[in-house]
Amino acid sequence: MGLFMGVDIEQIVAQNLGAGGPAAVYSAVFTKVTPGTRSSSTPGTGTNPTTATYPCNAFAIDYSTYLRANNLVRAGELKVLIIAGTLALPAGVAPAPNDKIQITGDPLLGNSVAIVTERGVERDPAGATWILHCRRATPP
Repeated sequence: MGLFMGVDIEQIVAQNLGAGGPAAVYSAVFTKVTPGTRSSSTPGTGTNPTTATYPCNAFAIDYSTYLRANNLVRAGELKVLIIAGTLALPAGVAPAPNDKIQITGDPLLGNSVAIVTERGVERDPAGATWILHCRRATPP
């Protein structure tokens, strides 16, 4: 992303929380889903989306009971935090709704795939992390 007040925070976070860092960060596979176009000859077949996978480091965070109690978050929804410095997306590409992520070894997500919801994708001000609002899906 660049420097923040002269410091490359994205690199510092990736080095310390990325592969082999001290926190509980896991290897993950982020899947970018790009909608295709509907075929005029067979419109009932859908939009034929394409996917591309990118390795990264991430972990899941459960929303608090308070948020669920006030219907701000549905059961089965969670946050996924991706260490941005470990996710090598092409220039101009960012996580978006309907993208997917699978985190190996994360106790909260298990073997499930998480799908990014319409509720959001955030990037912290320093550009060190992506924060995804996700819902659990069945294993691939």
